[in-house]
Amino acid sequence: MFGLFRRKKVDPRRELADVLGGAALPSFPAIQMQVLKSLRQEDISLGTVGDMVMRDPGLSTKVLSTVNCAGFGLKRKVDNVSHAVSLLGVARLESVVLSLAVASALPSKSTRGFRPRRFWRAAARRATTALALADLLHPASRSMAFSAGLLQDMAVPLLATHRGAQYGPVLEAWGADGGSLEALERSEFGWDHALVASWVASEWCFPETLGYAIGGHHGSDEPELAAPLPVRLVGLLGEGEDEKLDLEPIVESARSAHGVPADQVVQAVRLGIERSAEVAALFS
Repeated sequence: MFGLFRRKKVDPRRELADVLGGAALPSFPAIQMQVLKSLRQEDISLGTVGDMVMRDPGLSTKVLSTVNCAGFGLKRKVDNVSHAVSLLGVARLESVVLSLAVASALPSKSTRGFRPRRFWRAAARRATTALALADLLHPASRSMAFSAGLLQDMAVPLLATHRGAQYGPVLEAWGADGGSLEALERSEFGWDHALVASWVASEWCFPETLGYAIGGHHGSDEPELAAPLPVRLVGLLGEGEDEKLDLEPIVESARSAHGVPADQVVQAVRLGIERSAEVAALFS
């Protein structure tokens, strides 16, 4: 699927099976899979997609709740699915449904070193902060930034569940000492969660740009495969309490890359963090 795999002759399905010890990826709920397939048809109408979403009360409620939460960034509230679908358009609706599908499919039980509530709190914080930073740094990437921020660590619960005996101690070490999870993973396994997430994205048929953003959220040796700057910046946020987060790496990266004044970056990050609790409640 992704150019990265073609150039490096990597079979993501085989690599993923090896890393997960042969465990199969969970499937998306049927209605969400149906909506996603429809959104990828060239001749599909938004009215038809809206009708499909409305046939499932649970999905309708989740779509409306997601797009109406402050962290998603719509300028006005919407009160029905048809309006939401027409307002979002194909690309943004696909991002919303895909995010909901992944949240439904990922393991939700606590395991060694992994706590679902903590995970989704951090994921929501990255999503809303990436959106706020995109408004400041790269408005064209705002919709994708939200989804990539939310899903960039989606491999962690899969690894914690299916490779817990080996991966759990790495998560515990990271939780105790902080620092770089990807550095610990590479040292222990030779791969990191961003790479594994790119294989998952391929298997789940993510849009290519979203797959790149997730797989490259810690940067890439190939610039065209790196995530947009807002997504890379929120990859620096940890899973700690909001008030204990170190914002200096984000501020310095934004300043050096775009010359953005520190106070504007701090304001955007704090706005994203402030809005994250509502998003976390939707996914946890």
